[in-house]
Amino acid sequence: MQPEPMQPQIDWSGRAASRYWLRIALPGLAPMNTAASRRHRMAQHRAAQDLQLLVRALVGRRKPWTTGPLRRAHLFVTRHSSVMADRGNLAIAAKPLVDGLVQARVLANDSPQELRTERYEWEPAPPRAGFTELLVVEASENARLLEVA
Repeated sequence: MQPEPMQPQIDWSGRAASRYWLRIALPGLAPMNTAASRRHRMAQHRAAQDLQLLVRALVGRRKPWTTGPLRRAHLFVTRHSSVMADRGNLAIAAKPLVDGLVQARVLANDSPQELRTERYEWEPAPPRAGFTELLVVEASENARLLEVA
């Protein structure tokens, strides 16, 4: 008997928090859109649009309330899968998810000016149980790096 498939999960700081944060866990894995994947560019584009729409739908009204889109933030993306990928490919696979955060108006932009910290990590997971986790944390004006315990 196969386990129940994972459902998307979202958690956020809410209105009363002093610092905004958002955590999203997406079941399944974003495709690695590299030259080695040998997928047609239109198929890659459609998959990216689907991921962006999913992120926008999950964020919904959970965006920053008082400040508008975050102008300074820390972004952590963790891919949980049975096959290790290098950081470059992790960043390529996460790009549509980050674009979805920009379209949902959680982030003002995905440039280095706004994203003070960008980390793309890999964690082992059993086969066919992979998921991707996004964590966005509001940064202070002069923050350069957020230490996560």
